[in-house]
Amino acid sequence: DLNGNSNSPVTWNVLVKQSNLKWTEETIDEVLPYGETASFSTEISNTGISTENWVLSGVPSWLDVSSESGSLPALKNMTLKFTPQAGMAIGRYEATIMLTGSQGIEQPLYISLYVKGEAPDWAATPDETNMNVIGQLKVDGIISSDPDDMLAAFRNGKCVGVAQPKYLSKYDTYLVMMDVYGNQEEHDNDLEYKMYDASTGTVYPLVSASDSKACTVVADTWVGSFESPVTFTPENKI
Repeated sequence: DLNGNSNSPVTWNVLVKQSNLKWTEETIDEVLPYGETASFSTEISNTGISTENWVLSGVPSWLDVSSESGSLPALKNMTLKFTPQAGMAIGRYEATIMLTGSQGIEQPLYISLYVKGEAPDWAATPDETNMNVIGQLKVDGIISSDPDDMLAAFRNGKCVGVAQPKYLSKYDTYLVMMDVYGNQEEHDNDLEYKMYDASTGTVYPLVSASDSKACTVVADTWVGSFESPVTFTPENKI
């Protein structure tokens, strides 16, 4: 420095302990149609210079693994097969499975499984006129954020509009934006709504709307808005 004193740099020696055992992928996302059976696989790898004994922990009860422990020679890979149990209910399942070797370091594998039900084949055909509806689906008091959920409008048993929740970052929420089709002869007939809850595979045949204007078609109009959407709530009738 200005006084002639010398400065010695301060140094640290950092030992980073890394596991020789690794998953070849960190995340697995699988979709399984309800009622079907399937398996998926991944590998563990030994990057060390000696054989490693290994064990898995955190394996959920709904998932079978071809092996939960064993030994793996140096610089070799091993395939593990995962099989969801038969008859799993519709829904989303998550698990974090840990791989541990002789060094005691846990390596996580994140598994997400979606047992997916068969969605209704609702479809609407454009007609002479249309009305735009902006809304939200609310099930058990919670706004739906599932893009696989569905809302459909019906007139005299005919599907005249279908929409699914979409995320709008500007409003930080999920909304359904539906075109409801019709013609002049049918405008006097009220609309009925149905909802499909993808998380349980449930079809709700009766759905109420917070704004009664959503139940009657008025051509070239909007019902609800991005700031004040119509709330659609299923009645407890299945």
